[in-house]
Amino acid sequence: MRMNDVRYCLRSLARTPGFTATVMLTLALGIGANTAVFSIVDAVLLRALPFPHPEQLVRVVDNAPGVNARDVGMSPPELTDLQGRADIFESVAGVWPIDGNSTGGGRPERIEALAISFNYFELLGIIADPLVFVAAPAALLATAIAACVIPARRATRIHPLEALRYE
Repeated sequence: MRMNDVRYCLRSLARTPGFTATVMLTLALGIGANTAVFSIVDAVLLRALPFPHPEQLVRVVDNAPGVNARDVGMSPPELTDLQGRADIFESVAGVWPIDGNSTGGGRPERIEALAISFNYFELLGIIADPLVFVAAPAALLATAIAACVIPARRATRIHPLEALRYE
């Protein structure tokens, strides 16, 4: 491409600002959408799972062919039986979907969650830091005390009529 062609292109784009804006917006949206899709594909399909030996993770499901139902889940006794008899697995953990209602505020909301067996995180190679079990409750306790004490001390310094007066 020669320099004259570049100048001609820029002059043409300067003469039609609406077309130029449309082209630039289309390019920006196309590049942004392409980046977003690749990021999702990279995170979901291309990267390995962040666990030690992800190729060894297996999902075992229980089907009920009599009623033509698939992946009906295992009961705790079935999971215990699988843990005791499965010599081919190094460890077995259970995951059960649970749902309920949250009724803290205005209207109740449906909540879906997963219940897990006690060794689930151990199976994935996640080791809990004992400091977290001490630091998190201590931080919550300190915050709760500060949230109660600071307003109470402030309230004792103000005359009740001054506190109730509206300006």
